[in-house]
Amino acid sequence: MKKILYFTLFASVLLSCNKYEQSSKSSLLNDTHNLMNTEYNNKVASLATALHQALCENNQLGLKVKEEALKRFDGDVNVLLTDLLPQTIEKQIKSGKEEISIKEYLTLFLPKTKSGESNLLEALQEMNPTLQVAIPVHSEDWDGVSVPKIAFVPENNVESERKPIPAIDENGKWISMSATQEPNEPVIVLSLNERVPVINDSLIIKPTIVTQPSAPTNLTANVYGDVIEMVWDKNNQVTGGYYLYRKSLYDDSFQKIATIKANTASYADFNLVACQYYRYYVTAYNVGKTSNNNSLISYLESDPSNEINVQAPNIPSPFSKLDVFCQGPGVEIRWSMDNYPNSTTVLEWMDPSVSINYSPLVECPASQNQYTYIPSNKGRKHVYKGYRKNGIGNSEPIYDFIYPPYRNAAEISPVYINKITINDVNEVEAWYSGAPEFYIKVFRVDDAGNTIEVMNSLKFAFNKHNNSQSFTNRKVYDWMYDLNYKWADRLTFYVIEGDNDFTMNITAKASVGKKVVGKLDLDVLLAAECHTSFKTSGQDCGQTNLYYFEDPNSSKNMQAYGVTLYFGE
Repeated sequence: MKKILYFTLFASVLLSCNKYEQSSKSSLLNDTHNLMNTEYNNKVASLATALHQALCENNQLGLKVKEEALKRFDGDVNVLLTDLLPQTIEKQIKSGKEEISIKEYLTLFLPKTKSGESNLLEALQEMNPTLQVAIPVHSEDWDGVSVPKIAFVPENNVESERKPIPAIDENGKWISMSATQEPNEPVIVLSLNERVPVINDSLIIKPTIVTQPSAPTNLTANVYGDVIEMVWDKNNQVTGGYYLYRKSLYDDSFQKIATIKANTASYADFNLVACQYYRYYVTAYNVGKTSNNNSLISYLESDPSNEINVQAPNIPSPFSKLDVFCQGPGVEIRWSMDNYPNSTTVLEWMDPSVSINYSPLVECPASQNQYTYIPSNKGRKHVYKGYRKNGIGNSEPIYDFIYPPYRNAAEISPVYINKITINDVNEVEAWYSGAPEFYIKVFRVDDAGNTIEVMNSLKFAFNKHNNSQSFTNRKVYDWMYDLNYKWADRLTFYVIEGDNDFTMNITAKASVGKKVVGKLDLDVLLAAECHTSFKTSGQDCGQTNLYYFEDPNSSKNMQAYGVTLYFGE
């Protein structure tokens, strides 16, 4: 295993009691004392961190730790972790107080584990059943309420070398404590008990003389999803458990990555880099005394098993399909499942008119392939990005977009013209001709691309010779969402003033905007305006378009005479 500096091992932990600020590297050990970056050391460092934070939050915990340690079960002021964790304390809740075990309380401050992984406290007890919480000096001076320094003895510490040990001070900062100069204050120390025999299944038993187990056999691996799963032949003579070692192409040597219970002969490795090759082997270990006259507990490790070389899985493939369309008052997103059971679907979205950055929308399990929601900002383009992720990494993203409509796609949406205004009435109607009158034709495109007249020369007559007129119940169309997802459907309005003989020859199709996902936009070339010829003596006020996704209560300017149409539902 690689050796690293103390400050590298513990730089990522500890927050103070008041602010829980992360410790800076400058507050760590001042010397260059090296120690192995072992699984045990990392876990005990996390336990020290959690214990410090828990003592800051609840003074009953300190009182209980002191009470149990002062029982001196083996003569020292200490208590085995396995005996301390079931003890209960009171925790403040909104409705008053509740009783909770120390194990449950400490777990609140520990790093979260993946599903299926052991709780850190359980893992520590399995690895080292003699782990204890001790108050070796000035225990009588501790009131149990104040938060003392919390130190721990590293796994590879050699007591005769008298090297400093890491500790957390009262403010939550990592420091080093001298092994030769006794502190003048109480200190909690996490260490292995030197007086008691092995603990097995929470019962103190008389250990047998330790023997070296035989090497595990038939180590094999299966690769699926985002994991490499190792299995080997179980040895019922093993009393301690198994160690799993791994080496990547970039490691100088094998590193111990897991400690496994004696009754288990498998392990799933999730901590992988895509497509990288790893070599594995497993060893067994027994626990016991070295001789009848020696009460020192020993761990004897077997020779290595056979080595296996395994390539980690690749990142997931992208979705083969991602579609976005209207669904009732909201938007529905559908994607292909593509047989990736060990992955999560991630959907993100962006409103390009507001930001160029995507924001999280939802994460869905592999068993789900659709998501429906109601956007808050409608009528503007929404771009969606979808990808798969697992423990290996993320797939390449796939995109789609939509303009979420104001209308309910599950219902008919009537379109009304509520008002018409003119910049200058005298430009379109002389005073001696009376009040203006407008004739409007409405066209849309069917599924085959044919232009269809949906309203023929509906008359809107002003009451007076003025610049505006409001109208009531002048419905021009009942719009229904097209089942072919043509949310970009549009109505084209042609306006003539003053001629009831309003005929038209259409020489080009009034195509709807076509979604082009590669551009993440509507192809405006396919949304060309109609080219028409009129048989009329009236004033041609021009044409305008209303898209399905636009606000029903909007206004549209015509191309001539400053004429504006006001729409509504």
